[in-house]
Amino acid sequence: MLRSIWTVTFLILISCAAASMSGGKRQPEGDSGIAARYPGDKGIENDPNVVFIEKFDEGSLEAVFKRWNSVGGKER
Repeated sequence: MLRSIWTVTFLILISCAAASMSGGKRQPEGDSGIAARYPGDKGIENDPNVVFIEKFDEGSLEAVFKRWNSVGGKER
């Protein structure tokens, strides 16, 4: 459950960042965005329009930390 919350939080942050970089263009809503084509985000990392993905719900936190050069707040 906690991992799902992190995944959703991350996707929301990415969506907000994308919206702020859109230059005022309206972003897709409902069933017309990239995520709509990938139920449960399965395979979304293979879409050429996806810029960044981190599978926070995969494995342990230590496994996620190993993929990054620096990690802050590990003790929390």
